[in-house]
Amino acid sequence: NEGLKYFLVVVYSLNAVVVAILDLKCTLTDPADGNVLIKVAKVKEGKDYDDTQDAIVNGEHFFCVLCQVSVEKQSKHCRACDKCICQFDHHCKWLNNCVGKANYKPFFGL
Repeated sequence: NEGLKYFLVVVYSLNAVVVAILDLKCTLTDPADGNVLIKVAKVKEGKDYDDTQDAIVNGEHFFCVLCQVSVEKQSKHCRACDKCICQFDHHCKWLNNCVGKANYKPFFGL
């Protein structure tokens, strides 16, 4: 009975650590569209962003008037984050982050 008790404590502890790691990965990963991330980096550096030269164009793209950048066809603008998210699933209020292509797998693991 004592061995089972320690085993369950170890299993619970490992589970808590895995959940904490997945939560951090989901929260800290920015699921924004690649072109939005390029624009944000250029603006932080003090450079001008030119959508015709700086955008990554792979296939069909659309223009988001709110972000002022070309985005992938599957991207959607999140009003809570105020940016376009690649393969937007939803905005998670518990993570305070959107769930999209970049962080969907760790979110699903939660």
